[in-house]
Amino acid sequence: MNATQASGSNNYLDPSNVPTTLSVNGTANGNTLTGTFGIKPPPPAFGGTMTFTLSADGQSFTGTYTLPGNNTGTWNGTRGGP
Repeated sequence: MNATQASGSNNYLDPSNVPTTLSVNGTANGNTLTGTFGIKPPPPAFGGTMTFTLSADGQSFTGTYTLPGNNTGTWNGTRGGP
C-alpha cells in the first residue's frame, strides 16, 4: 500500500471567542493518518504529534495525540455538514 501526504486546517473561535487555526500535516496509509498538528494563537502556539484511524464508512475517526512533555490524550471526531 502506498502512503499519501495529507494536510488540512480549520478556523474556529476558541471558548474565549479568539479566532484560532488548527493545522494538521501527516501521512495517510490505508485508514490511518500519522503526523503533526499545530494550534495558533493563543501565544505561544502549540502542537504535537497525532495518529487518527478513519472509520470504515469515512464518517468519523478515533485517535491519540502527544504534546511536549509526553502529555497524551484521545482525539475523536465525526463528519459534520451536508
